[in-house]
Amino acid sequence: MKHFKKIALTGIAVLTGTLLAACGGGDSNSKDGQVTLSYASWDTDQAPGLRKMLDEFEKQNPDIKVEMETTPWDQYWVKLEAATTGGNMPDVVTMHSSESYKYMSQNALMGLDDVIKENDIDMGNFTEGIADFYTLEDELYAIPKDASVVGLWYNKELFDNAGVDYPDETWTWETLRQAAIDLTDESKGIYGFASHIGTETGYWPFIYQNGGEVFADDNTKSGLNTPEAQEALAFYRDIALVDHASPTITELQDPDKLSRFQSGRLAMMIEGNWFAPGFLKNDYLVENVASAVLPKGKVNATITNGLGWAASANTKYPEEVKKLMAFLASEDANKIQAETGASIPALKGFEDEWAASSDTIDLSAFGKMLEYGVPRPYNKDGLRAEQAEVQIINRILSGEVTVEDGTAQIEKEVNAILSGN
Repeated sequence: MKHFKKIALTGIAVLTGTLLAACGGGDSNSKDGQVTLSYASWDTDQAPGLRKMLDEFEKQNPDIKVEMETTPWDQYWVKLEAATTGGNMPDVVTMHSSESYKYMSQNALMGLDDVIKENDIDMGNFTEGIADFYTLEDELYAIPKDASVVGLWYNKELFDNAGVDYPDETWTWETLRQAAIDLTDESKGIYGFASHIGTETGYWPFIYQNGGEVFADDNTKSGLNTPEAQEALAFYRDIALVDHASPTITELQDPDKLSRFQSGRLAMMIEGNWFAPGFLKNDYLVENVASAVLPKGKVNATITNGLGWAASANTKYPEEVKKLMAFLASEDANKIQAETGASIPALKGFEDEWAASSDTIDLSAFGKMLEYGVPRPYNKDGLRAEQAEVQIINRILSGEVTVEDGTAQIEKEVNAILSGN
């Protein structure tokens, strides 16, 4: 993984003082020697498990209290940018790989190499590729938090009604395609699969399964204008346009893939393990939903990603924050993260504990796929490149342009972005 050099970033808007105060760092008024740190995240489904982790940290460090704030995804990043600009970033935050470069390059995050060294943390014990998302100029800026994996969610009730066998590790692309056809009943509004516009939760896994890649040459160029990627995109597109076993791209706008799946009108969808905590709160899904490994192409492949625990470079309590970061990298913390079902820990060896957190939905497939997961393509301009790619993929999947013409256009536009032009 290429480690990028720091550059100055511009364009982070300065918002109101009220918003900045809402995102502010730890309490400056320590009482009786106790320090209060602030922690910000966005995932309400994970929140109970994360709170238990922080409770254990407070138990081990009675002189430190951690206040946790959970904000929905879209508002989370607006608040975090505003707080960072105003010098009031929370002491610790959950960081995403698509946002990490911005915060690392503007010196907003605390470097953690000293924490790693002083606490003898072996980064080789974490899932491969995740630390690279949070590394700049060979300095680590976030402790790998979790390992996300993309798999195949399916509705057992719809399979049973159609007399189709459940997915398993023998499935191939053609098994998937035929099952999608057999499961589709357009008269009832039921489809077998969703060929939607998603990248890591859509067409990307098929590209890697076919021996292709999304970004080529050390993630500096598009890899889509190749026979391997084109064949995968054509297969994905044709499930909707030829087999009519998926709603069209337009139809998937409303209701979307997730809504169809949760209401029993979609038999299979490609999505991440991060949906498990929410699914376990839904009685219908608990009874009818299961997960499986992705079907095999030329090879087995899926997309892996991972969040990170990051800290403010300007925290008023650096020593206390370092204690928290070291704890979050520990077996104690990750065992709680797994056993509460919050997420699969990035620290290896807890996949089975996470799967066992559910005694209703079988989640074991996600841990199995970590063995051949491909880390999400990463480049400092990767988010812009992905947005440009998706605009053209939309035209490919709708049949507006051919796969060959579309991928040639993607190559031109994405290469320009990744080269800095």
